[in-house]
Amino acid sequence: LVAADERAAGLWVDALVEAGYSLDELLGTLFQPAARHLGRLWEEDTCCFSDVTIGMLRLQDLLRTLLPRFASTCDTPRPDRRVLLAAQPGDGHVFGIRMVAAYFARAGWLVNEDVQLGEEALLARVAAERCAIVGLSLCSELFIPRLRTLIANVRSTAGRRRVGVMVGGNLFNERPELLAQIGADFQACDGVSAVALAEQWCS
Repeated sequence: LVAADERAAGLWVDALVEAGYSLDELLGTLFQPAARHLGRLWEEDTCCFSDVTIGMLRLQDLLRTLLPRFASTCDTPRPDRRVLLAAQPGDGHVFGIRMVAAYFARAGWLVNEDVQLGEEALLARVAAERCAIVGLSLCSELFIPRLRTLIANVRSTAGRRRVGVMVGGNLFNERPELLAQIGADFQACDGVSAVALAEQWCS
C-alpha cells in the first residue's frame, strides 16, 4: 500500500480475486488487518504521516472497486432494509465505516455511499429516506458531546418512525460503557456484528 509503485497493492488484490478468495476473506483477513497495521505503524512512528495517508487512500480506492466484482455473490437488495452510515461530522476516520458499508451491501441492505455527511445533510437524509438503521462512527473522545446531540437530533428528525441508532469505531471498542451515555441503541465492533445486530433490531 505504501510502495512507490501505486499499482502494486491493486495487482496483488487482483491476483487474490482470480485465485478464488471470497469477499469475506478479503474484507476480514486482508483489508481490515491492513488498516489496523497502518495505524500501528503510525503510532510506533515506523511510517511517516504521508505514507500512512497514502496507504489509507489506496486501501479505500481498492475497497471501492472490490464490491462490484462480487455483485453476483451479494444478497438481493431489500427495500425494507435501508441503512444510513456516516462518520461523526468532524471525525476524519472513515475507512472503518466504509468497511461496514460493504458488509451491509453484501447482505442486501440499501446503503448510502457518502459517509462524510455534515450534520445538516445527515439529518436531511434521515428526514427524506426511510432508514431502518442510522450508524455513526466515532474515533475521538473530543466529539462525544457532539455525537450525543446528533443522536438526539436524529431521533427528533425521525419523529414517530422507529429508527435504530448504532455506533461503532475504536473508541467504543475500547470503552463500551460510552454507549449508555450517548443515547444509542447498540454498538457494533465490526461489519459482521453490525449487520447481525441491525437484522435483529429490524426483526
